[in-house]
Amino acid sequence: MNQIVKWKYFPHFLLVLLTAAVYSNSMNFPLLEGWDDHIYISCNTERLSFSAGNMIYWLTHSCEWCYLPLTMYSYMFDYAIWGLNGIGYHLQNVFWHILAVLAVFGLMKHFGLNPWLAFALSLVFSIHPQRVESVVWISERKDVMCAAFYLWSVFFWVSGKSKRISFILFIAAMLSKSMAISLPFVLAACEFYGDGKFNPKAWLKKLWPFFLVSLIFIPVTIFSQDINRGGIIFLRQSYVLIHNIAWYVQTCFFPGRLSPLYPKVILSYWEITQILLTYAIIIAIGIHLYMRSREFFMNKMIPLSCCFLVSIGPVAGFLPLGAIDYADRYSYIPSVFLWIAFGALLTQSLNNINAVTEKKKSSRSYLMILMIAGFSYVILLAGINWIYSNVWKSYYSVLSAACMNNPPSYIALGARGDLELSLGNYSEAISTADMILTRQKGWETEEGYRKIVLKAKYTKAFASYNLGNKKEALKIFEEIKPDLDVNLFGSAEGYSRLIKMMIDCCYSIGDKGKAEKLKSEMKK
Repeated sequence: MNQIVKWKYFPHFLLVLLTAAVYSNSMNFPLLEGWDDHIYISCNTERLSFSAGNMIYWLTHSCEWCYLPLTMYSYMFDYAIWGLNGIGYHLQNVFWHILAVLAVFGLMKHFGLNPWLAFALSLVFSIHPQRVESVVWISERKDVMCAAFYLWSVFFWVSGKSKRISFILFIAAMLSKSMAISLPFVLAACEFYGDGKFNPKAWLKKLWPFFLVSLIFIPVTIFSQDINRGGIIFLRQSYVLIHNIAWYVQTCFFPGRLSPLYPKVILSYWEITQILLTYAIIIAIGIHLYMRSREFFMNKMIPLSCCFLVSIGPVAGFLPLGAIDYADRYSYIPSVFLWIAFGALLTQSLNNINAVTEKKKSSRSYLMILMIAGFSYVILLAGINWIYSNVWKSYYSVLSAACMNNPPSYIALGARGDLELSLGNYSEAISTADMILTRQKGWETEEGYRKIVLKAKYTKAFASYNLGNKKEALKIFEEIKPDLDVNLFGSAEGYSRLIKMMIDCCYSIGDKGKAEKLKSEMKK
């Protein structure tokens, strides 16, 4: 009996061991100052000490445009034990990720996958390079916490073990990250799985407490999120939505060049070709499955596809969140349903092969090929994960990787320019500014693009000044000065520093009259 129990939980133990081993590479990484870790932790220590006041504070306040009291409580726990030592924060991130992976394993078995196929796909999900951002970046604790509660909530619901525990876990997920708002719709889609009975009234009767909580959290989510309401242009955001769904499907199975910060979606022939090809493949697979087995397509593929679309919905891109269109971290929960669908499809395909193949040796050959391909794929993912994890070891390496996109993100370039200035790398700062100034304008608003260009020119002028090229610096300062004001710098001190540099440049080139004029302007 004990041997049976041990064998039953051996895959769980193996998942924990392999996941911990893959992410052990990042355990000694420090907090990423400048990449949100300072906002959540190092510059927020006053609110991270355990006290009744701080507990209440996080129940009534958001952090970085997100309402996530449970996530902030987890940082309070880390801070109480580890202070600002990054190892404890990384340990807890990996802990929550492992819990999520175990939930994925349970879900895959519940949805009818062979235990070892479920194990293999759970491992793929666990070590997939797109998970790096959520697991290794301490500020994305909200991803792994929310996912753990979210996925276990789905498991307890679909397995019938406890609807009450499922509901409690849903609330915990909502208090970790508001992306969990999609969970009631996912549960409704799961109700359709298998039997194919479309009964919205029955679903609503069972799921009304979940929908009620989602309804309550909608205003909280809207007011706490950084939704760029002024940046919603229907045609653009519709294209972003179509692009993003295709991109998330592509990168789930074929992760390409990963980045901490992707550029805004652009309209190009290459992008459109990729999108059309992806949707053509999806439609072709759908038609093939429907022709082969209408029951399998309607009762399994459609519900799982709905789970994916519903879970990606809040971050699919139609509502612009902050200054980004898509990110690896947004794929954490939705990708689970893609892998379950892939597992169901693989199982169906093997069953069809067995049905038409008379010789067992032939069937075993197919299985052997799949095992070799699967093992190679896992090794490839683990290698990419290990390499990409190193990108997250410092703020400088994160920005360097983000600037390697073609075209690079304006945000990444701007932050890289600021960092180079602070480090005294003035030549590199000029090169970064030139990359911004020579990049073709995308779909940014005119006002947004104007600010981007102004900042790049200021960076170039500031760096030129510090390199002693004061004539060039003054030329750029004079060009941008009419468009600059105190508000753009965020303080009078920044604007005053600009005028002082211009005065020094004037004296250096012998233009005392202009210098005196700037002095009098400064006194005003």
